[in-house]
Amino acid sequence: MAFRKLVPIIAIIAILLVSATAFAMNTGGNRGGGERGGGERDFGGSNDGTIIILNPIKTSSWNAGTEQKIVWRYSGVSPDQPIQIELLRDYASIITIASSVAIDKREFLWTIPGNVLPGSYVIRISSMEHRASAALSDEFKIISVAPPTQ
Repeated sequence: MAFRKLVPIIAIIAILLVSATAFAMNTGGNRGGGERGGGERDFGGSNDGTIIILNPIKTSSWNAGTEQKIVWRYSGVSPDQPIQIELLRDYASIITIASSVAIDKREFLWTIPGNVLPGSYVIRISSMEHRASAALSDEFKIISVAPPTQ
């Protein structure tokens, strides 16, 4: 009798595990780490196109209100391909940092808005031509809110 009550719970757990695995695979769940930086993903719709986010890395701690450099490298992608750069918290986009940036720029200077709360974040760089293609940085910290300007 008790087993019959557990069957729906076990089914729900199985569905959640499958969903989480699919989410991790589609969003760059293997974000890399170590010396090379962030996640490497198929980029541009072909198997040889990749992008790797080099900065921020997992040890990065950025202050709101400061200028920071987002850096990436790429291969197998047309150099004029436009990308979008976003700030994610809990893997949900909260700020579009930039749109229509040429991938061959390889870096972007971003002034973190003063109202971004302290916490853990991820940068996502995605192709504007192939929305399913994206790379995620390592998780990094924004550690303080900028003081008010007078």
